[in-house]
Amino acid sequence: MNTLIKLLESPLEAVCGFILVVYGIKEAIEIFKYFKNRGKEIYDKDAQCEDVEAKMNKATADIEAIQDTLIKINDTLDNIEQDRKNDMKAQGRAMLYDLYNQLKDKPSLTYGESEVVQDVFDRYEAAGGNGTFKRLAHALLSKPIDEN
Repeated sequence: MNTLIKLLESPLEAVCGFILVVYGIKEAIEIFKYFKNRGKEIYDKDAQCEDVEAKMNKATADIEAIQDTLIKINDTLDNIEQDRKNDMKAQGRAMLYDLYNQLKDKPSLTYGESEVVQDVFDRYEAAGGNGTFKRLAHALLSKPIDEN
């Protein structure tokens, strides 16, 4: 369960891992094809080769289906990540706007208020936020810190 939670916390690493596994399987199929062809030359057992070829074709089709599924998973995870960032930006904007309205008329900020503004701004900026709300945060953070 903890492994699943860790994968959900880092979906891009999980998708990269899946892609590497699929790539390894694809390379293994290429090696099997090589030995299959060598087997035809050495043993010339057509019936066996046809059976192996059919199995290889099925395995190739299965791997292609897995690759398609992994691509869809990767796209879904990218969309989830983008939605999460958009939500974080929206929440950051709302919080910065509220903080600005609460603190704009104060001549100075307490250390705690300054820390809250900085923390909210850092999270907002990490999510890709900028522009007007960046200016609001900087306006608050440029106020002196009240030592009392």
